[in-house]
Amino acid sequence: MTIISVKNNFDSSNPRVAILGLFPASNEIYLYSLQNLLVGLKVNKTQIIAVSNKQLEKEMINLLEKYNATVIVRKNQGRDFGAYQCGLLWLKKERLLGNVKRLFFINDTLIWLNSSRDVLEGTSKYDWQSIYLNLERNVHAHSFYLSFSEKVIQSEGFLKFWEAYSPQDSRNHAIHKGENELSNILLISGFTCKPLVTPEFLQSTYKKIKKSPSLIRRVKNTPIGDLYPGIPPHSGKVGKTFLDYKNNDLVINELATFVYSDAPHRLGLVLHLLSEIPLKVDLFKYYSVSEIASTVKQARNVQLVADFYALKAQQFQKSDSLTIKLRRLGEI
Repeated sequence: MTIISVKNNFDSSNPRVAILGLFPASNEIYLYSLQNLLVGLKVNKTQIIAVSNKQLEKEMINLLEKYNATVIVRKNQGRDFGAYQCGLLWLKKERLLGNVKRLFFINDTLIWLNSSRDVLEGTSKYDWQSIYLNLERNVHAHSFYLSFSEKVIQSEGFLKFWEAYSPQDSRNHAIHKGENELSNILLISGFTCKPLVTPEFLQSTYKKIKKSPSLIRRVKNTPIGDLYPGIPPHSGKVGKTFLDYKNNDLVINELATFVYSDAPHRLGLVLHLLSEIPLKVDLFKYYSVSEIASTVKQARNVQLVADFYALKAQQFQKSDSLTIKLRRLGEI
């Protein structure tokens, strides 16, 4: 009911499909990140359904056309879960869902400074996968990146969830009635989420960089974010690092203790250094802009990243009543 327009480029012979939940931003890093995501999808022979919660500008249209994406423009309702639902139910309505053997849900709160190829490959092996799994408080796989096999897609619980889901614009609703509820339904249905980021993943990526003392030093010097926004960058507190550890294996063991507890933020910078996992858009709430920029390997991207996060941090810190209200509600 929210669809405004559809440009259908769907290839029914290709069983790998990614539904992208987009709210396009007019900044250089957004297009750069999206292109890196699209490159990885193309390499992995995955076709694209781009569901945009706003009208697209010409540059975005040209980029999506370049990768032969099906493009659905819809009313801005229900955030990423509303976009995912729209794409999935469009597939079902067009009688195309039965052809899908691997389905990805990916939103644009990830910044891909490198191709998404390796992440996509690593999350195409099991029935239900994510980049991260949170076992703290409510167990859930984060909605910004989810991957499902045909077995999950055709399961009764999965389809019923999307048919019944009521998309709302509240972030809390998307978390509790969206990602948490979907995780609960899949668990009840007998599926187990296999995240990409695990203690074993940390160990394996560490082994790959073990011959680079400079990179190891950077990892040890990178701060570990606290659980809640505002610490350390906005409190003046010093973030925890592992510089004092002489044994590098102990550093990885310590880092592994954070894997299942809000790892996108606590470990976001370290994981980007170790394995080029994409950065979360809201990392400015957990780290200073200089700390984020210091983890960017490619010199050409440092200023791009610094400018983006500096602007986000300034917007977040505005003292007008609307910003304060949205901040309190967790909407920004």
